[in-house]
Amino acid sequence: MSAVKKSKTYHFNNDWEEEFFFCMVKDKCICLICRASVAMPKRGNLERHHKTVHKNYEKDFPSQSELRKRKVRDLLACLKKEQAMFTRPVKQSKAATIASFKISHILAKHKKPFEDGSVVKEAFIEAGETLFAEFKNKTEIISAIKELQLSRATVTRRVEVMSQDMADQLKHDIMKSTYFSLQFDESTDITDTAQLCIFIRMVFSDMSAKEEFLTMIPLKGKTRGEDIYDVFFNFVKYYKLPIYKLVCITTDGAPAMIGNKNGFVALCRANDDFPSFFSFHCIIHQQVLCSKVLNMEEIMGIAIKIVNSIRARSLQRRLFTLQLENSELAEHTDLVLHTDVRWLSRGKFLERFQELLPEITAFMEERGDDTKMLKNEKWLTDLAFLTDITMHLNTINFQLQAEDKYPNLRQIALQLTTMFGSTYLCESAFSEMKIIKSKYRNRLTDEHMSSCLRLALGNYVPSYEKYAEDMQCHASTSKVTL
Repeated sequence: MSAVKKSKTYHFNNDWEEEFFFCMVKDKCICLICRASVAMPKRGNLERHHKTVHKNYEKDFPSQSELRKRKVRDLLACLKKEQAMFTRPVKQSKAATIASFKISHILAKHKKPFEDGSVVKEAFIEAGETLFAEFKNKTEIISAIKELQLSRATVTRRVEVMSQDMADQLKHDIMKSTYFSLQFDESTDITDTAQLCIFIRMVFSDMSAKEEFLTMIPLKGKTRGEDIYDVFFNFVKYYKLPIYKLVCITTDGAPAMIGNKNGFVALCRANDDFPSFFSFHCIIHQQVLCSKVLNMEEIMGIAIKIVNSIRARSLQRRLFTLQLENSELAEHTDLVLHTDVRWLSRGKFLERFQELLPEITAFMEERGDDTKMLKNEKWLTDLAFLTDITMHLNTINFQLQAEDKYPNLRQIALQLTTMFGSTYLCESAFSEMKIIKSKYRNRLTDEHMSSCLRLALGNYVPSYEKYAEDMQCHASTSKVTL
């Protein structure tokens, strides 16, 4: 067989710019004088075109002369200016698209409605009219702002795209991780739809760990153990979650989660697709159970009543704060309120109450209240005990989240690093959920709520540049009334 003839490759020589008035634009060899192009950047082709079409240039601009060099520079500048006339609108539209993604991300981060994008744009234009009033390019700046795409529908699409991108980044990390653990909790939103919140904690071969929001799954019907198991297992198959890396599942103490036979954890253990894993009962809920067993409600009740009598009344709070500011011994300037929703509230509340007990007693005596209980030794002993217990539980909970404690037992350490000690991330996510899906946004779909949560809680940075490259950028067509 005869050898296949290889096509010859020609390379443009930069000296030809001055010699023949040609330059390369992308893959084309262009004449700087008439903008004609040649098929092959061969010396012969360029020389033939120049001497045939522009033969007068040899007389007007002699070779190697300064006049010829200046002419080449002028022609190159003219070409770039012409190119800018076409590329500048494209760059501007791309910049407007990237800015639209970034603003949409900020709106989602702060749990704002999609339609607030139009408000941001209107405020941006109003501010621009004043801020750039003395700028020579004010018209150009305002025009660029008006090109921002921030309508309700556009922001919705931006949130969907960024959420999917962050989900893809998370999936990449999950596949790269050595082990991971899961945290489950369930609560209802404003429309009484049960939502199963799942967080993941991954650990990698270098012993680094990362916590991320995995998903929020609506439970449309019942919330029994088998219902939770079914929706989760469907998610595992759809998401292609490498469940063999699972080390631990942390849940609350609800029967649907920890039931011996039909509980969610029991059903997972019964499935051969799941590896042998640990399961934890959330330490937050254990703390609540512990407080009930200790029967310290009398301590909490009196302390809460006293604090509320000071904090709930603006005059009393101002007077007490002024007393603390004037005191040389007090380290704090206010009391901490207790709420059952906040999982660290009890320990911090009691710790601050005990630290400020002398000031509280003096303040109450000054306003004529009964302070016998605050001087009762048994009550004070119980208060100190309850404060120590709750703060110790809080400390344990934080320590359970700490990374790389067993460096000599690498595999065990990797597994231990993934374990959740509580469902605190889910508890926090439910607080975010109630802000996102409020009574003013109760028609928000489950998919959009999950996307908003991912952007609000996630640590990944969306690929703004990639979005603008992958889509056809358009300037905004909406009109803003000023």
